[in-house]
Formats: sequence, structure tokens, C-alpha cells
Amino acid sequence: MPLIIHSHNISARSSSLRRECESRARVLVVDDDEDRWASLRRDVQVLDALLDVSPAFPDQLAFKRPETPICLVLALSHGRYGLKFLRQLNAAENPIPIIFVAESADVATSVEAMKGGAFDFFCQPYQDLDLLEAIDTALDRDRLWCKTQQHFNNLTRQYETLSTRERQVMEQIVKGKMNKQVAFTLGISEITVKAHRGRVMRKLNVTSLPELTRIADTIARRTTNIDDGSAGPTMKFAGQVAR
Repeated sequence: MPLIIHSHNISARSSSLRRECESRARVLVVDDDEDRWASLRRDVQVLDALLDVSPAFPDQLAFKRPETPICLVLALSHGRYGLKFLRQLNAAENPIPIIFVAESADVATSVEAMKGGAFDFFCQPYQDLDLLEAIDTALDRDRLWCKTQQHFNNLTRQYETLSTRERQVMEQIVKGKMNKQVAFTLGISEITVKAHRGRVMRKLNVTSLPELTRIADTIARRTTNIDDGSAGPTMKFAGQVAR
């Protein structure tokens, strides 16, 4: 029986996030019975999302996830491979929200799935609206992930435009050293330090030292290798190492 829902009730919470993500979200359902999901396919359009049903697991997601919001709905008619797939995603550090749907109550499997990081677990009988709301919330979370990842990718691209010397100067600056101290450490003039410092600020689009320090901390926390290693000396931020 088709759902009768009011779009403003479900999507008001995520409308602002949705506007920030130009590409439409995707809901991937792994199940042999495509007809079973015909109603849900129509309903997810309220969430400005597309739904695809396939009997095959999207194994490629264990290697590379899309940069656009995504949510997986796994029917447990596939046995325990769904849990194995969840572990593969965790091992690959690809955070994709997964919702399990079981034909009957399976406490042991549901506990294992939730401990493994599943977003939610539904057993028959369940309300279609509850599943739709869970999908909406999962897509919200993934939109935040996409936004954060995009921000980090932008920072990385900006950082990669810095020359070796600019990176050296940046490393000293975020340690709190003054221009004169940086000049002494690197064996260059204070005027040269000021010139490099200005270029660093412009390339990273920051206007203050606290902003620059936050960028350094973000890069350090998210990765240990900023580029291909050709940038020269090792740079350390907040206990992390980045080349």
C-alpha cells in the first residue's frame, strides 16, 4: 500500500543540507525482488533521491565510494554476506550508512550488525514510513560527510600549491615562531620569510594565524601524506606527519 506522506515533515530537517549538495543522493537496495521496492522507489523521490535495486552487492564501494550522498539498504535474504560486506567497508574506511532489512526477527544478527556500525536494522513487520525516515536520516549524515570531505579536498588542493620553502615557513609559523625566529631556523632573511608567509596566506585563503593553524590541524588529522612526497622536508602538525 503506497505511503501517504507530507514532504515538509520528513525533509525539513535536511533541506538546508540538501541545497548544499548539487548531485542527487542515491539509495542502493540489495535484494533479488525488485518489485518489492516499487513503493519505496516512489517515496524516496520526496527526499530528492534516486533508488536502484540490484541482486548484486556493490563490491566496488569497498574500494572507492562516490563523493555524492549514498545509503545502502541490504535485505538479509542474502544470508550473512551483508555483515561481511559491512566489515569490508569498515576495513576500507569507507563510511557508508547501511540499513539492514530482515524477513524475521534475528536478534543475534541485528546485534552483530549494529555493533559493526550498521546505521539501522529492521525486522518484519515494520512500517514503510519508519524505513523511509531512517533512509532520510542516513542520507543527512552522508551529506555531512560529503561536505566535510569536499572541504578537506579543497584544503589539500590549496596546500599542494605551496612550494617547498612555503611549506617550511608554514611549518614554523604554526609552531608559533615569529618571523625573526623562522628566518634564523631556515637560514634566510626576515624579509624573505615575510614574503613567503604572505604567499602562504593568500594561497590558503586565510587572513589570520588561527585560521592557518586550523588548516594545518585539519590536514594533519585527516592524512599523513598530503601529496606524492615530492615536496621535500617532512612537515609535522599536531603530532602528525605530512610531506
